Amino acid sequence: MRISLIAIPLFLAACQFEAHMGSGGSAPPQTPVDAPPLPAPLPGDGTVTTPPGVTENPLAGVTVGAPTPAPPFDPRVPELNVVGANAAIPLVTNDTAFGSPRRDSDSLNGFVYFLPNPTDRLPDLNTIQPTYRMFSRLFSVGPQPFAGFNGPNGPRNTNFAVRYTGSFTVAKAGVYSLYLDSKEGARLTIDGKVAIDNDGVHGRTFKNADFTWTDGSHTIALDYFTNTNDVVLELFVAPKGNASMTRVWSPQVSF
Repeated sequence: MRISLIAIPLFLAACQFEAHMGSGGSAPPQTPVDAPPLPAPLPGDGTVTTPPGVTENPLAGVTVGAPTPAPPFDPRVPELNVVGANAAIPLVTNDTAFGSPRRDSDSLNGFVYFLPNPTDRLPDLNTIQPTYRMFSRLFSVGPQPFAGFNGPNGPRNTNFAVRYTGSFTVAKAGVYSLYLDSKEGARLTIDGKVAIDNDGVHGRTFKNADFTWTDGSHTIALDYFTNTNDVVLELFVAPKGNASMTRVWSPQVSF
């Protein structure tokens, strides 16, 4: 399914993307720093093809509101391996839209946190003990009622947060566009810098940013929370200026 953004001016007027800019490098993981100043808005371009496995256009019918103020936040992330303290955190026992107990060679580590009700924005997950851990390669949780996590600490399908940490490989250096889609709060950190902040309690909201990446390895962390079981968390990627090539982000960025 191919949808022309230029041919649908009413859609563009109703759903204006808010753009930020980040940058990456091939250096090893570093101590994260605060988000850089916001750059000029990203101009729209071309057409968008619905990524494989997505049953609807990810850019359609999305409410984009004013950006929520970013609170002081130290985007440190848990260890990227599963030894030591992380290994003591029990695995989920079921396959879910957010992750599973099985690990692939390029899986990211995922952590599940039980939260009090209500929660109005992402808490500092560095101060909360994870309830479960899991693994995932994709952020492709389309709109759905979430059945929940199962494990020795009990089930949970509302009032939770997840954090993913790991690395990904860029096959070809260049400028790439990332699109983060979430219902409730999400925050994306690339190479130790907060890149897209979509925090707060809100309906399905879409934000995007550009990144200049060298070829090779980069780090990623993605935080998300929800108060309900009505969930959305999706991350898409495309070479800048080639929106028709938009696809679900994976740990192997290759076009």
